[in-house]
Amino acid sequence: MGWRTWMRFQSEGDRRRFEALKAVLFSRLPKETSFTSLAHETLLLAVARLAASCRDGTDEAVDVAERAEKLAADDPGMAALVAAARRLQYESPYPSDPAAYPAAPDMAAPFLDAFAPADWRRGRGFYITPPPLAAQLVEALGVEADEASAVRLFEPGCGSGMLALAVLGRCRHALPSQKNRRAARLGELLSGWRIVEREPLLAAIVSAQLLTLLAEESRDWLESLSHWPIVTADVFATKPGAAFSHAIANPPFVGEKRARAAIAAARQAAPQTSRAYAGKADYWFLFLQTALDALRPGGRLAFLTPAYWPTADGAHALRQTIAEQTQRTNLFEPCETIPAAKGLATLVFSATKWKIRLIAEQQSSEIFHVREDSEETALLNCMAAAGRMLAGADGPFTVDCGVQTGADRATAAQAERLPRGAPIGAGIFVLSDAEREALLDRCEARERKLIVPLSKTPAIGPYVLAGKPAGWLIYLDGSIDLDTLPALRNHLKPFKAVLSARRECRLGRMPWWRLHWPRRAALFATATILAPQRAACPRFALAPQGRHTSVDVYHLAPRALEPLTLFGWLALLHSAPVHFWLARRGKRKGALLELYATPLQRLPAPRRIAPASVRRLDQIGAALHAEMKTLAEADEEKPWHLAWAAMRRSATKKAGELLALQEEADALVARAYGLTRPQLQRLRQRLKRETDRPA
Repeated sequence: MGWRTWMRFQSEGDRRRFEALKAVLFSRLPKETSFTSLAHETLLLAVARLAASCRDGTDEAVDVAERAEKLAADDPGMAALVAAARRLQYESPYPSDPAAYPAAPDMAAPFLDAFAPADWRRGRGFYITPPPLAAQLVEALGVEADEASAVRLFEPGCGSGMLALAVLGRCRHALPSQKNRRAARLGELLSGWRIVEREPLLAAIVSAQLLTLLAEESRDWLESLSHWPIVTADVFATKPGAAFSHAIANPPFVGEKRARAAIAAARQAAPQTSRAYAGKADYWFLFLQTALDALRPGGRLAFLTPAYWPTADGAHALRQTIAEQTQRTNLFEPCETIPAAKGLATLVFSATKWKIRLIAEQQSSEIFHVREDSEETALLNCMAAAGRMLAGADGPFTVDCGVQTGADRATAAQAERLPRGAPIGAGIFVLSDAEREALLDRCEARERKLIVPLSKTPAIGPYVLAGKPAGWLIYLDGSIDLDTLPALRNHLKPFKAVLSARRECRLGRMPWWRLHWPRRAALFATATILAPQRAACPRFALAPQGRHTSVDVYHLAPRALEPLTLFGWLALLHSAPVHFWLARRGKRKGALLELYATPLQRLPAPRRIAPASVRRLDQIGAALHAEMKTLAEADEEKPWHLAWAAMRRSATKKAGELLALQEEADALVARAYGLTRPQLQRLRQRLKRETDRPA
């Protein structure tokens, strides 16, 4: 999140204070700022604010820090805090007037979040929670006034301390007003907390900010502490035990590919986290499992999470452990985005751990839904009741993805295995036009049939498969021996080291020259409807003779089309009710809607469509396909979905005619789902606000 965004959350007076402190801080940093240098200087700033809050200034800040350190049992974060406090005794670059500092409890967050190097941030999934979102998480945590003074909080990875400080702010209001009783209860409260942070400098900053927040209290509260609540450690090595009443976190958003080593180490240190692991898992899954294990029965949890896990196939084990361990789960749309996490949609997740788990009451782990308003719920329930799963046992389609080669082209990461002289970008399984022409000259007739056009997302829909192929695929599914294909064998042999390094080859499950996941050859040889995995809104295209596609394109292969033809299904799939369903059941990633196989398979296809509506939907689909094919072929330089969007914005006569046809299809499909005309109108209005529909 940028500096300007952080300043948006501050009062006008605090914005001036932040700007003044920023000028001093950056005057002291080297030109090439690392995260370590930024964190060191931010810690010094945080300790300077602590000193300004103490009556005796720096000397008292050192004394308070040393007393807290004695409670921390050789904690490296506390050692860093004491070192920074002592440094201020002979070097004082920051103001000694408390009025020079912002009132925000987490003053360090804007500096750490806005100026952390991008590579450091991405590698650790470090995204600090904006204040409005922190307040929403605390609200979701459900700290009631009558229990606030007895909260036992666990946070597995606190960053700059935004969430812990927000919870403390809520709890302090419930403490006794008498000074001596208040100090004792405050010490008891914090003794029951465990706030874990792996980075010593971040832990030190949180400790400094905690001490500052409590500087107005009697110093006697330190005497009633049994241990310091901020712990510098790997959370998976801490073994917290099921002792906490509340858990809260904005965990590291690191995907599986970048966190394999960290995930393996966590599972080894804390084997119980494997319950959220089913062959694959993102790093934050293990944080959620650890927090659930740390809660006592009846304990409550609030997490900020990416938005994909409620429906993602790879998160089934996570949903299963949540279903087994919790009740009253809730998913909410966040009140604030995290701009630094570009393309990452998030959710606020809250749950209560079972007190007594009754198997009969256990919630389903199949799929979790974001809490919707009552009208949205009514619309979705109405559609579900009137439909059958698009790819269910009795559904009209199967849903499969395209080819995964495992090696489209030569990359820099493969440099050590590439043949001498092979340029980066050279085609292996996917060829350019020039590479195809050169190879065809050496191929026999049967080999030429195996070099097929390949389509990717930009060519898909609406309605038509448009534009030139994205490349040419050498389709080898293992059914033909490579030794009988001399030209293709000679092409692939120099890349044998690269191809043999693919997982399935290493495990001995396939020959080195086969496509990694070729799918069924028949899938690409018959008429099918294609859908891109990611797009601004759902798009579908008819491939009348089939088409080979990349893995990020789904094939809706017909199984029993009645009552509609493929043209009728195109009109239905582009309708407003279907787009509304997919927008609510897909995964939003920034401006794109991500549709994996599950939401497509679960899309309710109307069970009954009136015969007159069937005929009209088939006519509308055929007309829209023919018109859009003509328009797309007139300008193949621009992807058709972008050309169509431009036509709609310019409000051409032709665009108006096509939109009128689609609106007629919307009404027919709404009727098949049992939706009323006012419901359809409100549904359209919601889609118009949220996304740019292609038709």
